[in-house]
Amino acid sequence: MDMAKDDDAFRHAVEMLLEREGGLVEHPADPGGITRFGISLRFLKGVRPDATENDIRRLARDEAVALYRRHFWDAFRLGELGDELAAKMLMACVNVGPFSAIVCLQRAIRAVTCQQMVKEDGRMGPLTIASAWRVPQDFLLVALRAELAGHYRLLVARDSGLAVFLNGWLARAYS
Repeated sequence: MDMAKDDDAFRHAVEMLLEREGGLVEHPADPGGITRFGISLRFLKGVRPDATENDIRRLARDEAVALYRRHFWDAFRLGELGDELAAKMLMACVNVGPFSAIVCLQRAIRAVTCQQMVKEDGRMGPLTIASAWRVPQDFLLVALRAELAGHYRLLVARDSGLAVFLNGWLARAYS
């Protein structure tokens, strides 16, 4: 993999993400808790069990970028996807969690290819990556957006308290 190209793709993706996830958010209905730069307390506790709300309040932009690089981009091989798809997947992983985001991608691949080879297992394995490259990226992105929107609607159907977030989530899904 060309590291310079990967770095450029990551920088572009993380800038797009930070435009949407920039500030400090303390919404009482947010299951992730207090959030800054899109980094939630729930996520931060997953990588640093002793993390507190004050750690989120003091989180620097560079720290958030480093967390995105290590725990999302590199961990889930997003740089191995096409740039636009990788950027969309970074945002999806942050918003719905990596497992659900990858399942949505796998469902989108299956919808576009009408083949059942890719399993909906939530793992970004070689078959998922190769299959994502075998289909027109614009078709795959449309299918992924639809899958993400469906995921958000299902979350709200299961927990009506999340309805306050639905319009914002759908805007993210379709962007």
